[in-house]
Amino acid sequence: IKWLQWGERKWTGRKKEYSGSVDEAVQLLGSKIEHFKFHVFVKREQSKYFEKLKAEVTDEKVMCQVDFAENYGMKEQDEVQSAHWYTKTMSIFTGYVWSKSGGF
Repeated sequence: IKWLQWGERKWTGRKKEYSGSVDEAVQLLGSKIEHFKFHVFVKREQSKYFEKLKAEVTDEKVMCQVDFAENYGMKEQDEVQSAHWYTKTMSIFTGYVWSKSGGF
């Protein structure tokens, strides 16, 4: 059988095609399940804690969420095909604050 798997090549993830027996594919999948289950557990616990903190905000105790995106690719909706080779990038730093009286 054939399957696609994400691989890392320096800083960019790429899908690569693999082929092998069904047993090899099942063994590979099995070797990744524990790591995936731990990832899902951490994500769920972080989300629960995040929602708990949002519910506990006051005007004196606020919660801030910030994000930083370096080399964000800017594209125009109707850009010509040759624009693929010339992409403008920028860095974005966003933030949002939750408080009892609202967000900003």
